[in-house]
Amino acid sequence: LREAVKQKNIPAILLLSNIYVNEGISAEDMPQLIEALEELAESGNVNAQYTLGKIYTSDWEFYDLEKGVQSFEAAAEQGEEWAQYQLGKLYTDPDLEIYDLKKGIRYFEATAEQENEWAQYQLGRLYTDADLEIYDLEKGMQYLEAAAEQGNEWAEYRLGKLYLDPALNIYDVEKGIQYLEASAGQGNEWAGYALAKEYLDKSSAAYNPKKGMEYLSGLAEKGNEWAQVKMGFEYIKGEHVGQDISKAREWFGKAAGQGNETAQSMLNDLTVKTLGGIRRGRKGDPWGELD
Repeated sequence: LREAVKQKNIPAILLLSNIYVNEGISAEDMPQLIEALEELAESGNVNAQYTLGKIYTSDWEFYDLEKGVQSFEAAAEQGEEWAQYQLGKLYTDPDLEIYDLKKGIRYFEATAEQENEWAQYQLGRLYTDADLEIYDLEKGMQYLEAAAEQGNEWAEYRLGKLYLDPALNIYDVEKGIQYLEASAGQGNEWAGYALAKEYLDKSSAAYNPKKGMEYLSGLAEKGNEWAQVKMGFEYIKGEHVGQDISKAREWFGKAAGQGNETAQSMLNDLTVKTLGGIRRGRKGDPWGELD
């Protein structure tokens, strides 16, 4: 590819630069590639414009948000859906100085009109965020369902969480479980974790401790830190498994090893309580209302 780039082969320029970006490779010939891409972009090559946008908005040595946005906008003007999508993500990122929610929404909507499942998901996520001024649950649900129909696992996950929220007027345990099961079936571990919590919740119509522990233990074994934390709590409570403080400490230890502060706090509490007399509860103490 590098030899082809030296001969100014356009597909090679695009392919090699995308490999560098996608793999996060810091290569000596990247400045030359950027120069070649800029020449192509100026001539109207939409792929070069998009690739430059990716380069300039990636978190590495060539980061230049202004140039990145300009490159994406040039590609978006030609109808490039992924450039529109990237602009939507950038303008709706509250950590960036260009944050403009309405502008980001417009770019996402342009992409969603092309049936882009990720734009549909992002719109659904934003419209169902009660902390945003654009909050519109019905509209957000429509976008999420459109993305879910295309098999988007994150749309399925969010729909599941929304349907299982008793504070919302759409509360529907059966639908919530169905969406979470679909997402978990695609390997989404957070959907699996949400299912574990729902199945282990005695107040839920879906209460099924056997299923709940199957999901929870499977995720914990795979290394999900929050599943490991909840496994620790389960072994303390002893409701769905036999009470075993040593196993609780083991699971908290695994999560703490991943930097989980809750697990570290529980390990400290276990040590104190073991030394000072087990299970002397007090208000606000994690040994009371653990979850």
